[in-house]
Parts: sequence; structure tokens; C-alpha cells
Amino acid sequence: MNCKICNFKNNFDANFCGNCGAIMQTNNENNTQQSQSTPQISVYTPTQSAWIFAKAIGFIIALQFAIAIFVIVFSIGTDTNILESMLVNLVIMILIQVMFFVAVLSSGTSKFRLIKQRLYISPKLLLIAISMWIIAFISFLSTNVYFGIFLESIGYTSTALVFSTPLEFFLGLLVICFIAPITEELVFRFGILEGFKNKGGVKAVLISSFAFAMMHMNPEQTFYQFLLGVVCGIATFKSNSIIPAIIIHACNNLFSFLITDWVWFNEILVYLFSQGWFVVVAIFLFISGAFSIIQISKLAKKYGNHNSELPLQISTIPSIHGNSVASLVYSLTIAICILFWVSAFVLAMS
Repeated sequence: MNCKICNFKNNFDANFCGNCGAIMQTNNENNTQQSQSTPQISVYTPTQSAWIFAKAIGFIIALQFAIAIFVIVFSIGTDTNILESMLVNLVIMILIQVMFFVAVLSSGTSKFRLIKQRLYISPKLLLIAISMWIIAFISFLSTNVYFGIFLESIGYTSTALVFSTPLEFFLGLLVICFIAPITEELVFRFGILEGFKNKGGVKAVLISSFAFAMMHMNPEQTFYQFLLGVVCGIATFKSNSIIPAIIIHACNNLFSFLITDWVWFNEILVYLFSQGWFVVVAIFLFISGAFSIIQISKLAKKYGNHNSELPLQISTIPSIHGNSVASLVYSLTIAICILFWVSAFVLAMS
């Protein structure tokens, strides 16, 4: 039967339109099936979301490939490696964030209208978002530290950004703490999570969080990035807005950016995590923190975005639709991310 919203021909027993995601309902009175326009729970279909993820990763790989060629050409006959320059790396980071933004804006129709309906914040929701970040940071920091200790024990070499000039510090602050939280949340919480809402909140949050963690291709931060993605996903799903996730992401990046030079803070961490008894404390913090975040997220739903939603938009990307295509595109993109993750791990071990 054809969908009344986009006229896509679906299977006779379809529950959702494979193209636009509208609910397909049966009219028992005349024994015919017909589609009805009902309030939508998402602005994207699963396939649209999977393609947003695929394009974001594809753009990054294409950018890195172009940079690699440029470096090779530029380095011919010299001993200069421009990638050793922090300023060059920061410019590359900015370009990557631009690619994320392009990936979202090149998918679907009326992009800014779709984004606008997920931009909601209020004083109470702002406090809720900050509270969720504080709890998440305290509760899940131990996961990142213990995983880092494990990696170092097997010979993994950690890397850190070092800013030598005020310009590098300013650009680092700009891209890491402001630009990245916006563009990355647009891809993973607006793009991916939105499209997979039809699979349920838990699956949508986990799918977007795993993609978020793998996208960074940074082994030492994988677990923490996944947990941060879960918190951002819960905040987005409950509040029906991406602003809380952007705030959580920005607070996390800003604090992580600043504590790099806090010698006293790092000395405290070294002391605590060298104590055997702190493992018990870390487990307690993790469990209590997860429980607290779930409880606070109920307030995010209460004080979140309750505005009426726009109908799903018809995609401007390939016209082959359906959950199987979405799963295939998502899986292939994740496989590429894992390949680069493994490559980064191997290089750090050598």
C-alpha cells in the first residue's frame, strides 16, 4: 500500500513507511489498509540517519586522504613534516567539524527547520544538563583512568595535545570546547539518534553512542566517549532537544581541556587510582551515578521540549529505503571506524 505522506509503496503488512517513517495503520471498517499522518517521533528515517553517519565518516576519510597527498607532495625533497605543527592539526580539526556540519545539511529537506525544532532550552533544563554532566564526570572518570592504566600496562603510548602559543590555545579552545560539541551532536544525537527512535529509546541511544565512540578512533578514550554518548543520548531523547547534549558535551570538553595543566588535580588522580581500595569506590560511583542520571533524565522529560513536531521529511539521498538498508549502511560505516581504531591502536603499540 502507498503512504499518504510520500506515496512510497510499502509491503502489505508494513507497520511504518519504509521511506518517510509514517505509521501505517489498518482500517478495519472497510477491511483495507491505508496510511495516516500522525504526529511523528523523529525527523529522520533510520536510512537517512545511517547515511548521515556514513557521509560524515566518508568526508573525514576523504579529507585525511587529501591531506596525506598534500603532505607527501609538500615534503618531497625536504625533511619537513607539517603534521608536526599543532597549528596545522588544529586547522584540520576545524575542517573535520565542518565536514560533520555538511553531512547533516546535505541530508533530508528543510534542514534548518528540522534542526530548529530540536533547539530548545530553559533555565531548568540548563541546570538539569549541567547536573547530568557533573554526575557523569565524577561517576565515569574512573572507567577512563583504569582503562588508560590497562593500556599503558600493555605498552600503549598515550598522546596529548600540547599548545605552545596563545593562538594554538585559543584555536584549541574554540574547536574542542565549542565547535565540536555542536557539530558532533548534530551528527550523533540529531542525525543518528533521531532516525533510530523507532527502534526504541534504549537502542537509539546505544546505536548513536557506539557510533560516537568509534568515530573518534581513539582507543584510550573509547569507553569514556561511549558513556558520555549515552548520557548525551539520554538527555536528547528525554528532553526532545539537542541543546542539553551540546551543553553536556561542551562542559566535558572544556573541563578536560583545562585540567590538562592542573598538576595538583593529576597528582590526586594518580594517588587515588594507585590505592587498591579505590576500586570499590569507583564501582560505587559508577552504579550510583548511572542510577542518578536515569532519575534526573525524568526531569529532562518533564521540563523538555513539548512543541508539536514536523512531519518526517523525504530524503534527498539514495531512494533505497528500509531498516535492512539502514543496518547495512550503519554496519559498514562502523566497520570502517573499527578498522581505523585498530590501526590507531597498532601504531600506538609500536
